This record gives sequence, C-alpha cells and structure tokens, in this order.
Amino acid sequence: MKQEIVTVGLDLAKSVFQVHAIGSDGAVLIRRKLRRAEVVGFLSDLPRSLVGMEACASAHHWATAACGRRDCGNAYDAQKR
Repeated sequence: MKQEIVTVGLDLAKSVFQVHAIGSDGAVLIRRKLRRAEVVGFLSDLPRSLVGMEACASAHHWATAACGRRDCGNAYDAQKR
C-alpha cells in the first residue's frame, strides 16, 4: 500500500537542498538532495501537504515559487513556531 506524503521538511541552501517527507504514520517516504533548479518542480508535484522550512528571506520566495505553478488556495499556512 502506497502512503501519501503529509509532511515535508525542506532545508534551504544556496545550491543543494535537503528534503525529507513523511507519511501519516511517521514513516520516511523521501529523503534526498535537490539542486536549486529541481526544488520548484518537486514541490509542485507533491499533493497538498504541510511544508516546513526555516524562517528566512528565501522561505517566502520558495513558497511563492511553488504556488506560482498551480492554484494553491490554502495549501500553505504560514505559522510562526
């Protein structure tokens, strides 16, 4: 049975990003490196999910870039933690 991704962690960097995605039971479904050019395509291909990234100037850029490729509606809920 294939699980759906529910939470994604994205470590932002200058050129190589780390992504970690988990399913509803907490099992790791994806753990890989992405080049800068691959990030938007990867995020836009995901089902609606919670995406966590560090609070920095580029986080807004990446969320906006991912939403620009599709109608996000309420897909992104910015929360300060």
